[in-house]
Amino acid sequence: AFLGTDDICEIKGMTPEDDDNAEVMKELVNWQLTKKNQAMIIFYNWFKDALITAFGIIKVQWQREEANIEKEEFVNSQTLMSYLQSGMNIVGAEQKGNDLYNLTYLQNAVTKNQPIIENLKFSEFRFIDGYKRITDCPFVAHVKKITKSDLKYKEKLGVYSNVDMATEKSNSNYTSKALDNIFKANKSDTPHMFTEKSMEEFELWECFVKIDIDNDGIAEDWIITIVNEVFLRA
Repeated sequence: AFLGTDDICEIKGMTPEDDDNAEVMKELVNWQLTKKNQAMIIFYNWFKDALITAFGIIKVQWQREEANIEKEEFVNSQTLMSYLQSGMNIVGAEQKGNDLYNLTYLQNAVTKNQPIIENLKFSEFRFIDGYKRITDCPFVAHVKKITKSDLKYKEKLGVYSNVDMATEKSNSNYTSKALDNIFKANKSDTPHMFTEKSMEEFELWECFVKIDIDNDGIAEDWIITIVNEVFLRA
């Protein structure tokens, strides 16, 4: 009933002049939901959890990633000099002719900019009881398992910090579950001393809290991420 048509959402312009922009936005949102998020499966599980357990939870967040993309451009000596003076991240400049250069440079570009929707298990959800709406609750948290590899990747992107400090308290007897499955599938024993530390799992608390940080008497909304009592983001 909810997803019975090709379009999950409808976006209409406020005025006739907005109709073209509204149509483009509608196509973008529908594409992000259906192609990037598998909304059919996520919404199905959301509704099923709500009907069976009386508690269906989805989490929506925005994912934005940037990277340096290598580009090429043919320029003359005057343009090349202006680029050098501007501090452009130039990789190389090869002369191709009289006053003509093949310039290679790095340019920062957005590689991902989209909503991310995921189902949450009730066991992963924490909140303070007694509030009618979850938006009014001063403490809500998503508690999940995450690998050291994923933590280090997000640190590389600038999302987290202090990852080494948070993960130094590791389980010395840890063995990769993925490798366990591989060895079991091949009917062989996992080497007793073999561990893959990058795939070690840690419990991450992503906390959505209302705290008066600047002591002005007004509570602000903050997202605080913690692993092993170490702040990764605040």
